[in-house]
Amino acid sequence: MFDFIKSIFGCSKGIKVTDGNNVEANARRPAVSGQIKYLLNDPATPQLTDTVPMPVPPNPHPPFTVEGFNGKSGKFGTKGWQAAQVYTVLCKTMSTILPMMPHTMNRWPGTNNLRIKPHAGVDLNAYYDRRSLQFFYAQDPVTRKPIYTCESFDIVSHELGHGILDILRPDLWSMQSMEAWAYHEAFGDMVAILGCMHSDKMLRSVLQETNNDITKQNHLTRLAEEMGTTIYHYTKGRDGRTPGALRKAVNSFKYKQPSKLPSVTRHDQLANESHSFGRVFLGAFYDFMTRVYQKQMTKGMQPLDALRYTRDYCGKLIMKTSKLAPASPRFYAAAAKTMSSIERQMGGEHQEALRHVMHHRKILHRKGFAMALSNKKLSDIDLTDADEVESTDQGTLVKRSRSKIIRLCDHFDARAQGDNPLYEVEIEVPNDIYMEFNNRGMMVDGLIPSEKEALDDARNCVHILHSGQMVADGPVEDGVFDKPFSILEGKLVRNFFI
Repeated sequence: MFDFIKSIFGCSKGIKVTDGNNVEANARRPAVSGQIKYLLNDPATPQLTDTVPMPVPPNPHPPFTVEGFNGKSGKFGTKGWQAAQVYTVLCKTMSTILPMMPHTMNRWPGTNNLRIKPHAGVDLNAYYDRRSLQFFYAQDPVTRKPIYTCESFDIVSHELGHGILDILRPDLWSMQSMEAWAYHEAFGDMVAILGCMHSDKMLRSVLQETNNDITKQNHLTRLAEEMGTTIYHYTKGRDGRTPGALRKAVNSFKYKQPSKLPSVTRHDQLANESHSFGRVFLGAFYDFMTRVYQKQMTKGMQPLDALRYTRDYCGKLIMKTSKLAPASPRFYAAAAKTMSSIERQMGGEHQEALRHVMHHRKILHRKGFAMALSNKKLSDIDLTDADEVESTDQGTLVKRSRSKIIRLCDHFDARAQGDNPLYEVEIEVPNDIYMEFNNRGMMVDGLIPSEKEALDDARNCVHILHSGQMVADGPVEDGVFDKPFSILEGKLVRNFFI
């Protein structure tokens, strides 16, 4: 009865990993014309619409093709309009996000052209599988209204966010790290918020709704409102859900080591599960956004201008952070430290706010994740072409990728392995080094994860995958996977992100 709820937490049925290089996917995008009335947020807020000329993607951009889109908008609510809605959301989100990127983005990691399916089948779900974005539909059990995930700006831009992060960080795709998985989900939600902020009409609505106090819950922070309400109707609130959002960026969740959390719990509590745990970093990011906004207001900036500034500043910061954050079993702390380093390079105006947020959320308040290269100088480091280096007049950031492939059976005895066959397969584990140097070439911060942390994190992941039956032996039919991971030539690889 609740297969679609299981899908939200990583186990969807009959997912087809499509061939992004086929003829249909590579068909030339039709010339656009006319106007579209599109939803700025979600079908649950139908008053938030705008009518604009049919947009075009930014140049350059990673190519995509939307099935059923002929260059024009059909009548509002029809399949033709839904295809145009998805196309418009992708264009608007890319036009907002891509200028924030640290480098040009014009290729997907797994295909020449991303295939977009607005009507992928019956399920309350959507996903990215490196070759496609697929959006499903279902019926609300109370209203009997069909729920189309392709109509929600939040959902479309969230799934696009998975693809954008995959371009920035393809190394995270099959990485066995719960915090890296959760960051992928948080990143999707951050892209959804930043994408929705493309429109001044949306920003004015948020300011009116909150009386200029964006610390309050609002249209931006309530993500996937219609889907959240539908799930509430199915569950009747028995799992701690409330109607009106799938997730909320205004939340009070604080960091706890994922392996010490239950794998399944009430929605209003944290779980050792990527969507649930992603709310910690999402909440921290939005907290930081509110503080950046408030500071601009105290400097005399008008509310709308302050929101625009916040969008652009925080967007650029999180995109650079996502590119440079070292792959680590403590990915949240690694991302927070990287974020602080980059913010210093951007001038450091919001250092105090950032430190406060990350410590309040307990993301940076942990032992055992310390700098281990404190006496190093930049001149001591033998840089290679594989190192990622970011230099400004404020200093230099260096990320050295060291992710490796292991088998857990080589590190744990039979008793620890139990009956879990995933101990025998090859898995990717995080192991990057991160170093920050000041403008005199002296090291001021750095991160080196321990082998024990990486092994414990990977062990937590494979236990989740095994106990949740999330690994497919192979496709259920040609190109169709029903689980997020599979074993390919003895290696654990990811099939999709939801």
